[in-house]
Amino acid sequence: MFENFKYVNADILDMADKKTSKNIRLVLVFAAAVLVMALFIRGGEVITAYQVQTTNQSATTLNISSLAPTMENVQCYDYNSVLLTSMGTNPLALKGGATAMVICNGTGNDNNGGETINGTIGGSTTGRAYETSQGFGCSGDQRNCYVNSTCAALGIKNATAQYFECRYFVQYHADNTSQAGSWTGWMSVTDGASYGNSTTIFDVDELLAVGVPGVLAFGSAIPGEKLNMNRSHAVSNYGNVQVDLKLNGSAIGMDCTSAQDVPVGNIKYNCTDSANLYDGQGTPLSTSAASDNCTTFNLAESQSTGPGAPTPTSKDTYWGVAVPLGVAGTCQGTIWFTAILG
Repeated sequence: MFENFKYVNADILDMADKKTSKNIRLVLVFAAAVLVMALFIRGGEVITAYQVQTTNQSATTLNISSLAPTMENVQCYDYNSVLLTSMGTNPLALKGGATAMVICNGTGNDNNGGETINGTIGGSTTGRAYETSQGFGCSGDQRNCYVNSTCAALGIKNATAQYFECRYFVQYHADNTSQAGSWTGWMSVTDGASYGNSTTIFDVDELLAVGVPGVLAFGSAIPGEKLNMNRSHAVSNYGNVQVDLKLNGSAIGMDCTSAQDVPVGNIKYNCTDSANLYDGQGTPLSTSAASDNCTTFNLAESQSTGPGAPTPTSKDTYWGVAVPLGVAGTCQGTIWFTAILG
């Protein structure tokens, strides 16, 4: 009987152990749940997983002061890329009756960035080529002030600098240095708020140049006739100084289709008087350049200021011819008009 009791107790104990083990497991599960809740509940606020970050960010700010740009290394060149200088070494040679291009280069600098000069932040570059006494504030004038308000950017030098170029088309009657003094090439850069500029000095040479119509037509005559009606022939000043004239003809005078020609000395001229060429007022043309009767021609340079092409000053010269006997057909010759300082 006691053996049976033993077995019954053993069964009871085993059942007690199993119940205890189950209770312990329930306690552990509850403890784990509490721990999880503790991790995800803070001050009554639920912290979700996507709000927890290991890296965050803050914005930074910095205000950069605007510095004034500068211009340096300004140099001017002629249409043959020859550097223009002062003191008579490499003056600008103008072109008779036309324009001569002047190119001025410089380097624009801006420590806020070279691109601020070139218009991306309201910047621009301007230039002037002018007779120095006029000053950089001069207004456009064909004789002494050329303005370029749209100078070009040639390329980037580095992060804070660019190359710039200004071009000018200088008219033939622009003031020369011997009469009016030196010229200045001026370039200015701006970043939209501040300016910087620099200059160079160069000379403009004297230009003696004249223009005449292509044909001096004496009309028709008979052998032995003197054409003393004095055909006029205009001379225009295409330079930048007052001029007188030297005149000469070809050795053959006027070559005629007949065996006999018109000698060069049979052609007479006068630079101031239109009357009586063959009654003591005319000078016989020769093959060597002569200025007889033309030293007081005093043809002044053009006074045009622009815009547009300048109007040259002009004066008439007067001509006559004595036709020798034995001449027939058509006669042709050449006369050279040479400008000299008046």
